[in-house]
Amino acid sequence: MEIYSSYIPHERQIEAHCAEEQFVGYGGAMGGGKTRWLCEMIKQLSVDYPGNFGLVCRASGPALKQTVLEMMFSEVLVPGSKEWQALECDYNKMEGILTFGAIREEGGSPSRVWFTGLDNANTERLKSLNLGFFAIEEATEVPEAVFIMLATRLRRKNVPRIARKGLITANPEAGWIKRRFIDQKLPNHKFIFANFKDNPHLPEDYADLFETLPQRWKDKYLLGNWDAASGLVYKEFDPDFHIVPRFTPPQRWLFLRGLCDGQQNPGACVGAASAIGSREVLEQYIGIIVTGKQ
Repeated sequence: MEIYSSYIPHERQIEAHCAEEQFVGYGGAMGGGKTRWLCEMIKQLSVDYPGNFGLVCRASGPALKQTVLEMMFSEVLVPGSKEWQALECDYNKMEGILTFGAIREEGGSPSRVWFTGLDNANTERLKSLNLGFFAIEEATEVPEAVFIMLATRLRRKNVPRIARKGLITANPEAGWIKRRFIDQKLPNHKFIFANFKDNPHLPEDYADLFETLPQRWKDKYLLGNWDAASGLVYKEFDPDFHIVPRFTPPQRWLFLRGLCDGQQNPGACVGAASAIGSREVLEQYIGIIVTGKQ
């Protein structure tokens, strides 16, 4: 079968396509080509593994149509094109199902992809799926529980383990993606960073659009800096300057610990150590803060 495609991935997209990890994230800055990468991965996994079934979702159904579906059917799989005809594709708008009629197991069903928003209580419908892959566009909009649940649905027997993928795209935001993929670097997780400089298909003056925006906004969405998350209490925080390499403080230091049990949000325990002044002076000072005495 001949497949017709004009897609020429850039270096960061190639790295993401070739990642061997099961859970792969791609993105960072705006303009890095993350939606195109996601759509190409959806097509690749559907074509390479006959009888595959994948889920593609975003928090909002309308937003999914304006991003992933717009990219898929305008640049990746154009209805009526030679590639569309060769793959015998069909898209059911009512159900959101894309079928690859020519890509089927012998005597079995063809590869299919379900596109859906996670509004309208669709999360309940995800629990019984038998997936070969899933893809979440703008995963920072989606709760971690959805990602974890979908990870347990990667159980399609006709797809080898190395090809059972959980794919996400994301811009820099504080939350579970930063924790899982970037801070903790969990096993079998990989995040490929890209910014506008990696994408040769952008207009030469693309960066000029960000000139009048706040620096933190440019750091996040133009340069893909994950340490520039919005809403920080300490907006000048710089990990290269403010984070001290791990060491064991001397016993003479004053050690403090604060605990918030978190009735609505996860609990937090914060530890601190101070070498300034004597223990007696610091304890007296802290007592003034706690009791409110002047």
